[in-house]
Amino acid sequence: MSRWITPAAAAVLSGLALSSPAHAGDYTLGGTLYIQVFKDPETLGAGLSHDHVMVSRGWSGTASYDAADPSACNISITVPVNQLDVDPQYMRQAVGYTTTLDDTQRGQVKEHMLAEGQLNGAAHPNITFQSTTCTADSISGNLSIRGSSQPVTIKTKMSEDGSSFSAKGQLTIRATQFGFQPYSALFGQLKNRDDMKLTIKLESK
Repeated sequence: MSRWITPAAAAVLSGLALSSPAHAGDYTLGGTLYIQVFKDPETLGAGLSHDHVMVSRGWSGTASYDAADPSACNISITVPVNQLDVDPQYMRQAVGYTTTLDDTQRGQVKEHMLAEGQLNGAAHPNITFQSTTCTADSISGNLSIRGSSQPVTIKTKMSEDGSSFSAKGQLTIRATQFGFQPYSALFGQLKNRDDMKLTIKLESK
């Protein structure tokens, strides 16, 4: 040690080094992703239909994020369409729905959801998101549904400290924005609204 630095000064410098800001982190993501689909209350059969919520299962994601430079973010998410869990009761309750769907109804809803005219799970097995830039309170990027990629911006609350990362936010999207019409049956007497609400609650594993 230099004779110009006393032991006490060395201790102070060491403490400053330990408390210096963390560098950018690379994270594997977990958490919860779900999308809400709403019935059109103006249709004749609205009383026979339901709002729905689909929870992502088996999805994967990574994030590279530095709170000191949010614009350099890199967030990537892949959701297997065929693994979407349709209307689990715990999630229906969590989003404020008061009705219950039995297993037969849930199976029918999922069949309609994956059909060629809707998400077309056979031809387009994944929903993906790739960020392009971030700010301290938003993530912008390209969201791909049913093979159609569209730019979106999600308002978020993000936190990163070099050892953990989290992001929470919501985004309203439209079926027609991604090239398909809202589900309709009985010559339009039952119909979903065009708008859907996507919720993300990401956290590093």
